[in-house]
Amino acid sequence: MERELRLAPLDDLAMNGIAPHIRPALPAAAVRYVLILCAGLAAITLFLLVTASADTALFAEQYPLLLALNGAVALMLTAHVD
Repeated sequence: MERELRLAPLDDLAMNGIAPHIRPALPAAAVRYVLILCAGLAAITLFLLVTASADTALFAEQYPLLLALNGAVALMLTAHVD
C-alpha cells in the first residue's frame, strides 16, 4: 500500500524527537550585515521611486537605474531564500 500511494513510514527520525543538528549557512554577523545592506538598498530604491514618481521626466531618466536596483534586490532575496 505504501508503494501504491507513495507514502513513507514516519517511524524513523521524523517521529522520534531526535533531529540532526543543522548548521546555519552564514554566521549571525554576516546575516546582520546582509540585512543592513538590503535595508539600505531598499531605502535608496524607495527614495528613487518616490522622487521619480513625483517627476515623470526624472522617472524616464532614472528608469534603467531603478530597473537594475529592482533586479538586484530580487536576486538578493532569491539568494536569501535558497
